Amino acid sequence: GRGVGAGTLPTAESHLVVRAAAAAFDAMGRSLPGLALRCVNAIPHGSGQGSSAAAIVAGILLARALTPRGDRLLDDAATLDLAARLEGHPDNVAPALLGGFTIAWGCGPARAVRLAPHTALRAIVFTADHGESLGEHGEKTHAIFVYRATTHVPLIIRYPPEYPRGKAY
Repeated sequence: GRGVGAGTLPTAESHLVVRAAAAAFDAMGRSLPGLALRCVNAIPHGSGQGSSAAAIVAGILLARALTPRGDRLLDDAATLDLAARLEGHPDNVAPALLGGFTIAWGCGPARAVRLAPHTALRAIVFTADHGESLGEHGEKTHAIFVYRATTHVPLIIRYPPEYPRGKAY
C-alpha cells in the first residue's frame, strides 16, 4: 500500500480490507477469490479518524462489487450491520458507508440515518497524534479506555473568515 502507514500494515490475509472482504464473501455464501489488492491510505491510523471503519467498509463494498448481484445478496442494511459487527459499533462505520453527518445505533441489527445539516454549519475536527492503536493497551474494542496521551491535546481554533467576529450563530 501507499500513503499513511505504508510499510507498517500487513500485506497478506491479515490486512483489514482483506479480512472485511472475506467476511462479506462469507456472508454472501461465497469464497474469497484470489485477489491482488493495492490500497492508498489517506486516513491517519490510531487517531480516532475512522481508518479502521473505512478499511472495513472498503473491504465489504469490494466483495459486493466483485459478486454478481452482490448488492442484493448483501443489501445496504446488511452491509452496515456486518461492518458494525466487524468494527465494534455502528457509529464508526456509518459515516464511512453513508458519507456526511450520520446518527447510528445498534440494539440488535445496526441502523443509521444520514442527515443533511444546514449548509452554514462547518465541521471542526480535533484529534491527537497520540500514536496509540487499538489493542496497544490490551483493549479489545474502541471507546472503553481513556489514556493520558489521548486527553492532553493542544486546542487550536481558527475562526472561519466567512463569519464576522462578535456575532453568535
